Amino acid sequence: MEDKRILKERALAQYRVHTTITRPDRELVRAFQEYPAAAVSDALRKRQTLPFQIKSVHVPARRMVGPALTVLASAGDELLTLKAFELAQPGDVVVIAGAWNDQSSVLGGVMSWMAKVRGIAGIVTDGLVRDLEQITDSELPIHARGVTPLAPSHDVPPGDLNATVCIGQAVITPGDLVVADCDGVVVVPSGVLQKVRTTVDAIIARDDKWIRDLKETNSIDEILETCAVDALLSGGERVCSLK
Repeated sequence: MEDKRILKERALAQYRVHTTITRPDRELVRAFQEYPAAAVSDALRKRQTLPFQIKSVHVPARRMVGPALTVLASAGDELLTLKAFELAQPGDVVVIAGAWNDQSSVLGGVMSWMAKVRGIAGIVTDGLVRDLEQITDSELPIHARGVTPLAPSHDVPPGDLNATVCIGQAVITPGDLVVADCDGVVVVPSGVLQKVRTTVDAIIARDDKWIRDLKETNSIDEILETCAVDALLSGGERVCSLK
């Protein structure tokens, strides 16, 4: 009898739920609403960019921008995602990590409508989703690994709500800002939002100028010079010119 009691003891609870997060300033969130994910990724030097397999289930893709409310779930489990919907504030993005397997989805049509009703800005997951027609009808932005007919599981511990999670090489802390569009998903750490905003503005201004000049001059010379193409390829043994 004593052995059985010991086997039931664990250092941690099956589910750990943090009910509050610190969200970024709303004015900063609004500033990111129109930023392309690619420019944000550039500003972060390719950091915090989710794997390319995680893409919009909508065609065309639906943008989402909002603070991350994170779920670390056992593969396919929906329980903490449902709790996240309860705790979410309008404009939040629910990020579900650890959910990937090929034997279940993490959410479907009914849950997408639940998120829509709660005012959630969108969902990002490394797992699968189902009920694509209902998801499309809800118009809720969702980026996921793929689509399957298989249902989610329910109450499969362990799991954490509003803990730091990882998807690919991106580390996502509750309250970080999620930016997702047709190119993919980037997550901006909350502590560098203003710096990233300034850098993205400069990147967009530069790219807009380059494209405008290309249309007007029909010449690529200025961009080649700016990128120091010849300077980087000159001298030493770095280049072998072929004819």
